[in-house]
Amino acid sequence: MSARVGGLRITTTILTNDAKAEPPAIAWATQRPYRQREPRSTVAWQVVQSDWLRLTARPHADGRYVSLPDFIKTRAEQFLGCGLHSSGFARVRCESCRESVLVPFSCKVRGMCASCDGKRMAQQAAYLLDEVLPKAHYRQWVFTLPHWLRAPAAFEHALMTKLLGAWTAAIRRHYRGRARAALRSQ
Repeated sequence: MSARVGGLRITTTILTNDAKAEPPAIAWATQRPYRQREPRSTVAWQVVQSDWLRLTARPHADGRYVSLPDFIKTRAEQFLGCGLHSSGFARVRCESCRESVLVPFSCKVRGMCASCDGKRMAQQAAYLLDEVLPKAHYRQWVFTLPHWLRAPAAFEHALMTKLLGAWTAAIRRHYRGRARAALRSQ
């Protein structure tokens, strides 16, 4: 499969788990060389990997083993294979200089893989700005809570409703004050 990216013709060869060979060391001769992610170095990957057997078969009170739901097992296994050549990769080759690099597939698991979540958020933001939202100025308001209040707010609907109500009232007061000041200055 080939595509044109920024004036360069890129050819990819997709290989999956059938490829058993380790990737060769390839010097990528560009200004911004590809730097492979190292999922095994993240704390989340190490925790899931080290506790995976214990998590998949937990003893129940009566001695039987209780299994995790299948969708959780699937997502965790995808996460453990994220960024590893053994889980599949694409060979990306520059047609002009004939250099190539093997790029491992990502897991695309929501909420577990920080790298895939970050990539998804960046793509979603670009899509919203380019395709959905009209060309206008936007202001972003961020609602944060002290650490001691986050858990109660997450589990008590009435508390969160009151907090969000106070927050939106404060924003409303802010904009009304600015509008009045602008009208007085005219």
